[in-house]
Amino acid sequence: MDPQTPQQLNRADGTLTTIVGASRSGKTVSALAQVRNERRVLVWDYQGQWVAHGFEESTDLAALADRLEALGNSPARIAVRVPFNELNFDLWSECAMAWGIVAPIVAVAEELADVTRVNKAVQWWGALVRGGLKYGIDIVAITQRPQECDKTVLGNASVLRAFRMVKPSDEAHVAEYLRVAVEAVTALGNGEYLERDFRTETPAQKGKIQIRTPRPSANPAEPSPSADPPPR
Repeated sequence: MDPQTPQQLNRADGTLTTIVGASRSGKTVSALAQVRNERRVLVWDYQGQWVAHGFEESTDLAALADRLEALGNSPARIAVRVPFNELNFDLWSECAMAWGIVAPIVAVAEELADVTRVNKAVQWWGALVRGGLKYGIDIVAITQRPQECDKTVLGNASVLRAFRMVKPSDEAHVAEYLRVAVEAVTALGNGEYLERDFRTETPAQKGKIQIRTPRPSANPAEPSPSADPPPR
């Protein structure tokens, strides 16, 4: 049987949340808080941070594909730790797309500047960020260097959340997308962010999270006391 089209599935569009900021500025803490209550999550895990917070670890992409096929539309929160290169990232993206077509998921990709190119998204990552949203797949794209990663994650973002950055060129680049003065970005401290929701006409809003990473919970619906999710 041929895969159903997004129109046949009749799902609401997914969202692409792009999170940018320097190391230890709050990016991953923010993303962890965002998916805290989600039951179907697939993470490209750069440093094993998600495994440390209760996510099932996968270290083999072939085994991952089999695992996701067996899961079907069942819940699972999986963090993938494999050699960090473009080929493996493309295979991870293919797995995310296939699993998300079965039933909506959240796909979280860490440190995109290391596995994508500025001018063109790799094949399956490009399919995910351009077409996966139509299947109701939510994507969280995370990078320290917004100027060096696939430009689609900024150009197609539903929500852009910017934490403290180091390089003036990155600050100016992100300020342009947020439509704020660059001084508003340079003034951000640790845990502070500016967020713009492009689905509305609301100007960028400032927020703050605690940097301490949320504790894993045996109950995905249980709130974490150490980080509040970004406002919606």
